[in-house]
Amino acid sequence: MKQKTLALPIRTTDYSDSSQVASLFTRETGLVEVIVKGAYRPRNAFQGPLDLAVLREVVYVERRAPALSILAESEVLDGYRGLRASWRRHAAASQVIELIRWVATGGEPAHELFDLTAGTLERLDAAPLAEVSAWVLRFELRALRVLGFLGAIDSCVACNRLWPGEGRGAYFSARAGGLVCSRCRSRGRAAAAVTALPGRAVRSLQRFADDLPPAGGLEDKLARQLHRVLSESCAFHLERPFRMLPYSAAWL
Repeated sequence: MKQKTLALPIRTTDYSDSSQVASLFTRETGLVEVIVKGAYRPRNAFQGPLDLAVLREVVYVERRAPALSILAESEVLDGYRGLRASWRRHAAASQVIELIRWVATGGEPAHELFDLTAGTLERLDAAPLAEVSAWVLRFELRALRVLGFLGAIDSCVACNRLWPGEGRGAYFSARAGGLVCSRCRSRGRAAAAVTALPGRAVRSLQRFADDLPPAGGLEDKLARQLHRVLSESCAFHLERPFRMLPYSAAWL
């Protein structure tokens, strides 16, 4: 049965001198593993071999696992050329793709996560370099929320006490899944592995959670604080660290 959907290649492997095996993160069916026959031939139906982080409209022939589906057609909709022109943009996009590799599953629509991913790559492609880190951090936080790993950002996840405001710091707990007040940080599930955040860091997390665009760039120190919190939260819930972590300095 043929399926048509938007797709982002998130992993590719050479299968032979002329073909590829690719993992596609698709909007309609989530993760799809396909064989791309003749990808390296001068004339093919795919506009050349598949590259990572390129928005495509694809048609594939679905086959039962463990057999690979067969890519029948592919049209590039957006190559995100800016990601290839700047090391900072490239490293940031690689962080995004790595997270999707962890969480993508097959067999069901992934509209919200796909749109978030494609929209983030589009922003990283064209946004001012000063805003790159903010867009990646926004993506990480919103991905955690879409996946159900993130709780409250405006109140304590343990006692529901509201965050008092801009001038006050708070604590973030990956295990609890959100902000923790000073009263709750020492007891219950909120006690483990909390990270202190200044008020402006909390406000930035709230802004990202509310789906507001970054208001200009983030200071380097603030971006590093937020990345530490969000990457630790991803690693906790997905039970593995980012392989791209050593390259974070390239986009922070």
